[in-house]
Amino acid sequence: MKRAFTLAEILITLGVIGVVAAITLPTLIQNHRKKVVETKLKKFYSTINQAVKLAEVEFGPAKDWEWNTSYDMYNNYLKKYLANVREVKSDSNSNLHLYFADGTYMVYSGTYLRFVTDHKERNDGTNSFVFMFDPKGKVSVNYKEKGVFANYAYFTNITEEGLYNECRDTGWYCSLLIQRNGWHIPDDYPRKL
Repeated sequence: MKRAFTLAEILITLGVIGVVAAITLPTLIQNHRKKVVETKLKKFYSTINQAVKLAEVEFGPAKDWEWNTSYDMYNNYLKKYLANVREVKSDSNSNLHLYFADGTYMVYSGTYLRFVTDHKERNDGTNSFVFMFDPKGKVSVNYKEKGVFANYAYFTNITEEGLYNECRDTGWYCSLLIQRNGWHIPDDYPRKL
């Protein structure tokens, strides 16, 4: 007599596996999405800051750069240091659109950069993150650091609770919240990625 599993036992086992997969799969997908966003944010921040620092070596401090439009700033100072840019567009509002080879893009308008981690801009703090590039100190006069800041705040003394609440309510401080957390999205992140 040979021993084997019955059809009922196999169906029950498959059912249990299906329930476990249904419970764990959303968490696995969410964790993967978080890692992808964190990696893209770190890469963008590093790339754009490196370009600014290299341009400052050649052209002097960014606060002394002269440009009329975002496109002029890119063309005159950053273009040769942003090698992975696939396409550049400027719109009627003088916003500069830079499309990177990895599918991400950035929109630069005045002192603000909006970095979008995938093809379509959805929402601040989910796939669209605001950074600031204000070398002349027009907006961030009290900001002491140099470079491109993951910050839309006019204040530098904003608390972690204030960052969390602003990220939850407006989405505009989410990049600073992530930056202050070592470029890791906190477990209690207020927006769904």
